[in-house]
Amino acid sequence: MWGSPPFSRSIKISDLHPKRSNRFSIKLNNLEKSNLSKLLNVTQIHSFQCTINLQPSEPGWLIRGKINLVVSQLCVITLEKVRTKLQIPLKRYLIPDSKKRSNESVLLDLDLVDSDPLNKLVELGDIISEEIILVIPQYPRKKGAGFQKDTIFTENDERPNPFQKLSELKNHMEGLYPNKNKK
Repeated sequence: MWGSPPFSRSIKISDLHPKRSNRFSIKLNNLEKSNLSKLLNVTQIHSFQCTINLQPSEPGWLIRGKINLVVSQLCVITLEKVRTKLQIPLKRYLIPDSKKRSNESVLLDLDLVDSDPLNKLVELGDIISEEIILVIPQYPRKKGAGFQKDTIFTENDERPNPFQKLSELKNHMEGLYPNKNKK
């Protein structure tokens, strides 16, 4: 979807404490907010807060976190600004590639469905951006906004169906010449 994340927070796995949780608080500067706004196709990011915990988990690492985000989007009906407030829980596993592919006949562990390969670096900007994209409304609507009936379409809907006329003509012809079509 993108060549690089809208903001970068690379963490070296070797720098993490191997026996306890490693906590990170992520805030964005104005340029990073602007880049994320473009990626999300929103008019403005009012607030962004994210806390991440990386903790050891067999066979790799577990990422847990929470993303709080307030954005302005355009209503798809009225084109007015709509404020969207999101609280997104984050849970991902980082698993070595060798563990993922070790035995394909093993039953699928549903806890490991949201997993990424474990590399020397973890790009939290990618992971956070992906989670937001999955949750943000693609078609935001202002509260109470809806489509109105258009008289052009209702008039067209009330006109007789031309195929119905042909069907009536066929039935009439079969009534006049009942034996001609039957063999």
